[in-house]
Amino acid sequence: MGGVYRIMVASAPNDAELDAQLGAASEELLHLPSDPDEAVVQTVMEARALTAAFAHCASRARPQLAWRCAKAADEITAVLARYFTV
Repeated sequence: MGGVYRIMVASAPNDAELDAQLGAASEELLHLPSDPDEAVVQTVMEARALTAAFAHCASRARPQLAWRCAKAADEITAVLARYFTV
């Protein structure tokens, strides 16, 4: 079994190759615009939508989850305000 593991590790792509593959795949899966600035705008808008979804869940979820949803909404809002002010 040790020999098989060594073969798998030796033929595995390195981190840079994996990062490039994941980046290309995520753009394709997320349907991001090819223009980098437009991709950032779209991503920020989706993060804001996610904030709204967490806030909505916070008002409806059971207490064990509600506070987590509220905290997630607050944290995402704070990060967006810190890095993407309009």
